[in-house]
Amino acid sequence: MGKYWQRLTMLQKVTVWAWLAYLPYHVYMRWWETTVIAHIRIDLLLIYPMLAILTVLAIGQWIWQTLKTKTD
Repeated sequence: MGKYWQRLTMLQKVTVWAWLAYLPYHVYMRWWETTVIAHIRIDLLLIYPMLAILTVLAIGQWIWQTLKTKTD
């Protein structure tokens, strides 16, 4: 894991950490949804687009790096 982690770019590391931070929050919010009558989640209007953009950019960057190293 150490060598692989060192090869990741800052964007890719931030994306991994964002997902790791979101997972316990998601589990907690699933529990919270069972305790309220109307479980409208406004927080997802910010969280999902942020995670989606980070993920798409990180995957795009990984593909770019992979193609770039194969041509070098």
